[in-house]
Amino acid sequence: MNFGYLILSIAFLLTVAAVNHQGWFLLLLWPAFSFGLVAAGYLFLGPCVFGKSERGLLSPLNQFLLLPYLVYLSAIWYLLRNLRLTSLQRSSFSADDCYPENYLMALSM
Repeated sequence: MNFGYLILSIAFLLTVAAVNHQGWFLLLLWPAFSFGLVAAGYLFLGPCVFGKSERGLLSPLNQFLLLPYLVYLSAIWYLLRNLRLTSLQRSSFSADDCYPENYLMALSM
């Protein structure tokens, strides 16, 4: 499945929830716009959506517009990283485990 379509479907579901429930749920339009913008980048527009400078930094406006997506991305990255570390801590390592092929085998367990 293309990642752009997944992000687009999240944007669509957030928009539907905001329109159906009204009131405070209209705040969901900001994450919907953020996810929709990222989906457009993956599907059509390319990396210009992020608007990074030559130093690789996001402008303050892009940070604000993409904040819901960036928070989601950071949370998923942090969660997956912690899950890997706890699974690696459960297994016992030897000096041979420092080689990349052995490390990848330990991750797949």
